[in-house]
Amino acid sequence: MPEHNVLTGSSLHDPKAHASSHADGGADAITSLETLVAAVLMKMATPYVRFIGTEGSAVDYRLAETAGSMKLQKNTGTEGTPSWSDLLDIDSSGNLNAVSLKVAGTTVVDSSGDIAVASVPAAALASGPINASGQLDFDAATELTVASGVVTAIKNYHTIDTQSDASSDDVDTITAGTNVSAGFVLVVQPASSARTVVLKAGTSGADNLDIGADITLDESYSTYALIYDGSNWKPLIFAASVTASTITGTLAVGSGGTGATSLTDGGVLLGSGTGAVTATSVLTNGQLLIGDGSTDPALATLTATSNETTITNGSGTITVGLVASPTIGGGNISALDAGNVSAGTLPVSRGGTGATTLTDGGLLVGQGTGAIEALGVATNGQIPIGDGTTDPQLANITGTSNEIEITNGSASIQVGIVTDPTLAGGNISALNGSNISSGTVAVARLGSGTGSSSNFLRGDGAWTAIAAAPITAYGVTVADVANTTTETSSLSFAVDDMADGDFIELRGSALVKNNSGSTSSFLTKLHWGSVSANVNGGGTLADNGTEAKWMFGVIMQRVGSDIWVIDIVPTFYSNVGTINMPSLSGHTTVSAENVIVLSSCTFDSSQTVALKITHGVAHATTYFNASDGRAHRFSE
Repeated sequence: MPEHNVLTGSSLHDPKAHASSHADGGADAITSLETLVAAVLMKMATPYVRFIGTEGSAVDYRLAETAGSMKLQKNTGTEGTPSWSDLLDIDSSGNLNAVSLKVAGTTVVDSSGDIAVASVPAAALASGPINASGQLDFDAATELTVASGVVTAIKNYHTIDTQSDASSDDVDTITAGTNVSAGFVLVVQPASSARTVVLKAGTSGADNLDIGADITLDESYSTYALIYDGSNWKPLIFAASVTASTITGTLAVGSGGTGATSLTDGGVLLGSGTGAVTATSVLTNGQLLIGDGSTDPALATLTATSNETTITNGSGTITVGLVASPTIGGGNISALDAGNVSAGTLPVSRGGTGATTLTDGGLLVGQGTGAIEALGVATNGQIPIGDGTTDPQLANITGTSNEIEITNGSASIQVGIVTDPTLAGGNISALNGSNISSGTVAVARLGSGTGSSSNFLRGDGAWTAIAAAPITAYGVTVADVANTTTETSSLSFAVDDMADGDFIELRGSALVKNNSGSTSSFLTKLHWGSVSANVNGGGTLADNGTEAKWMFGVIMQRVGSDIWVIDIVPTFYSNVGTINMPSLSGHTTVSAENVIVLSSCTFDSSQTVALKITHGVAHATTYFNASDGRAHRFSE
């Protein structure tokens, strides 16, 4: 308490004197607050009780009654010249009016009555809908379960689940729970996207969802906000009906309007950039909007061209036509109907005939740019025959005596040869020899040259001398190969006239026998002078002492400086062994066939051609049949 308690006011004694005489709180101090207040109420226009602290202290308060309100005020002036500021204002109904309230020196309610959220202790905000930044921030949603169409809201944010986890359920009523009163905001969403919650619109009976239409919540993002009016729940945001009577002002073009308040009835609307839309006057009969590429189009009618077109304007119609006898340049007129030509004659210079009548069946003859003329009607066999200068004449073809005869008919001309014509046959060609039925063709008429007993008629029609035979036989020397493993010549002959392209065929036969006691190998090699190559790829002779006949054949051809071995036929005629075809490995070849090339052979002198045999054991023997060994050259 202040050190002095003094009754003060315009009608009381000086507070300093009272304070000084009663510093110890003696007998003059007022002890009855009721007496004090009564005295104040009786004596003062603005009754108040002032509490003054120690002399010179800043603590100076008073209780004052103004217009039915009780105010706690603080002196912000001096003791002698006080200036009172409201700290607390309570009206006659007990309501706290808008004043600035502070807690621990921090304003929590400003002079307008607004709460300074940032100054409210965090503990006070933790369970409310406002966070420390003054933002709407509901607590985490809690789940409500539908029970016979009813749920009870106790917080601002809830999820709703169906009764007994049914696939779908309706909510008819939301009961206002603890702390829920008018103005309470409620946000709801489904507890599971697998189940559907339907907020049912209706306010009959206990139902209290005044939301206009049913709301289906079936997705995790399905959220609906309501506000409580003390009886029913309504949408927090609602699209109100907008009617013409609720709109004022003019919507500009820049905002999607016309910018105009009135438009000509029946006029055509014209844009004006961001300016208001304008309207033309009402169009008269035949009027059109015709532009100039820059300004607004103008209302005008079509204009007819003199001597060409007519324009007839009507109510909502425009008829464009031609004058009775138009002046038209027809250079580009197409698809004309000739049946519509009723006068005049089309000249030759314009693609016509220039004539108005033509002889029936007569042949037409051109006359330059003049009218076409017709020749007379042609009789049997007549045709137009010209002379190179004037008009052709109708005439008949004439036959040559003793050669050609002409027979004229109706629309026909037959040209033939007389029965025994007089003809010079020097230029007659393509005769058919099968038609020669008598006489003999002379030798001199068969071909070029002179035929005789020493020549023949070639296919090219020339008599040609008979050449020497193209086949040359060589004498062949044969030798047995017995009891040796050394390569031994078995068949040979001399060649001194092998021309490029000539063929040599070498053939023969022999008896083969193996008494060695083991299987023997068998190899044949072809020699051309000093050049050689295997002509079989080896083979075997079985050790059975049985003679087998061996047939062989080799065909060679000279190709430039090489010999091509193009056919090799080695064969045993009994089951005493095998003969392999030659291997291409190690030889020059022509292709993937067994064609072996003996390269760089000599042909300008006598060359020995030989088949040489090598046995793998000493007691194998090959006996050649001298009468079967033969060699022939075939020349081109």
